[in-house]
Amino acid sequence: MPKKREIKVDANKVLEFIKKETHQAISLKDKELEFHGLEREFIIFQNEIFSQYENTKTMKHPRDVGDARENILRNFLLKSGFLPQQYGISSNRVRVASASGHISPEMDIVIFDAQNLMKLMTRSDVYEIYPIESVYGTIQVKSCLNKNEINSGLDNIRLFKKLKKQHPGDIKIDRQERSPFGVLFAYTSDIEWVDIIKIIEEYAKKHQKNEWCNAIVVLDKGIIIHGEAKDGSYKGFYKNSEIQKIENLSMFGLPDQIGNGLYSFFGILLHLIDSTYTFRPSIDTYYRLPFTSQEFSYSYPRGVFDEIAHCDKHGSFLKKIRYETLKKV
Repeated sequence: MPKKREIKVDANKVLEFIKKETHQAISLKDKELEFHGLEREFIIFQNEIFSQYENTKTMKHPRDVGDARENILRNFLLKSGFLPQQYGISSNRVRVASASGHISPEMDIVIFDAQNLMKLMTRSDVYEIYPIESVYGTIQVKSCLNKNEINSGLDNIRLFKKLKKQHPGDIKIDRQERSPFGVLFAYTSDIEWVDIIKIIEEYAKKHQKNEWCNAIVVLDKGIIIHGEAKDGSYKGFYKNSEIQKIENLSMFGLPDQIGNGLYSFFGILLHLIDSTYTFRPSIDTYYRLPFTSQEFSYSYPRGVFDEIAHCDKHGSFLKKIRYETLKKV
């Protein structure tokens, strides 16, 4: 019998061919149709985003570069017209607070319920604090992913997702998530796709599932979500309730085949927003926040009369209960 010929396929060439054919089809449609779908629109926006990203490379100060690259994504969300107006996008530096007294690190982009947002604190239109009840989620923006940037971004999202919303009283939550979502977004990466996946998987194994990032986007490469290997098949999940059910973690990669990762990112973002419950918080619960020690919250029976202690040598100071003591209680 003649030997079977092995046909070697260059995956990069296949992807390049698919991308070329897609763009050629779009060009031909452009000659006859003014609008022929969102595919072209998102590709145009993605090209513009990368052009703006390249322009920021001439900037010298790291903080300026970071702010500029956050603004590229923020301006797309605000000005593209794709995001319905009831969804607000933070324009300043923002932290998010819960009635438990816990406050998130500074978040890059916060998506909130524009109809129910109560700003707990504002300072000179530069810095704001939002209540977690009015927040859908956050996007942490990185320029170029490496191991340190992945871990720092996932850390911020983890601390943000630990914030708990108050119970909305008599309001019934129907098939919606109470917990906020977190997305890690980067324009590019200087490490390989498989290495990005490995770092994220290692991070996930060290932390609780309710603290995992909902999606990791590398705009020029694709999207990574947490998944599961079961019965010989692989499935990926990005909603909090689905992530909680994962038993055998296996990361799920969605490579960008035609240069339209922006559309995939935005689709996931809309699904996460639509499935997350928000509401206007009770103003009373934020009037005087309790003290915190790691995951614990505590307050004193007589309020300010019990909060202050006095020392002849050092003067007045706030009483604090140690974490170890709270753990015993």
